Amino acid sequence: MHNFLSPFLLLSLIVKSMVFPAASMATGAPDTEPLRSQIEQWLNTQQSIRSDSPLNRQVTLITPAAQLAGLCAQPQLSINARDRRLTGNKTVTATCGQQRRFIQIKVQTSGNWFVSRRQLAAGTIIDMEDIQPQSGSADFLPPGVLFSAAEIVGQTATRVIQPGQPLQQNQLRKPWRISHGQQVDTLVQSQGFSVRSRAKALTNAAVGDMLRLRTHSGKIISGKVTASGQVELVDGE
Repeated sequence: MHNFLSPFLLLSLIVKSMVFPAASMATGAPDTEPLRSQIEQWLNTQQSIRSDSPLNRQVTLITPAAQLAGLCAQPQLSINARDRRLTGNKTVTATCGQQRRFIQIKVQTSGNWFVSRRQLAAGTIIDMEDIQPQSGSADFLPPGVLFSAAEIVGQTATRVIQPGQPLQQNQLRKPWRISHGQQVDTLVQSQGFSVRSRAKALTNAAVGDMLRLRTHSGKIISGKVTASGQVELVDGE
């Protein structure tokens, strides 16, 4: 009996030594799913990019669970405001009072964007018939892709855009409201009075652009182009 039990007891000890440390490690590592879900929900509310339909971001935690032990249940989350990338690896700052943790995450994004329906020549003013929506993963889209038709329609193509190509910010510009060499009305308002005059545009400019002009006396002035085609001069010009 003694010879039979000894191997059995030895086997039991080996099994316990394998099971209990693993169980201890499982209990020591925090459940990170609530934190992952919280970051994902928070990130989906930070829609800094204009879009006609919501962009869906999915988050994977890269930081090991053991490094997140002791983090409070509802940390205040923040991310670098200059990081406007839709996808890729990011760093989220989680703050609990005086405690701060930097959490590495991977973001994957899906949504709807717009592609060219036909070849668009440079100089084309784009309308709704020129574009069509496309949906799917945004992980491999080029930077600056536009997700809102309002940011495309009425814009002018600055280069040839091929059929099926995603529309990007650097392919478009606002239509010129003032052309180079044009005589324009200028307006300056200061301390309750206004002064109007005429000047010559030195460049092309769209509504909202700053424009440099030359007066009849040869002085160079600058101001902002309005929707009416006037230029509001910087005070003191």
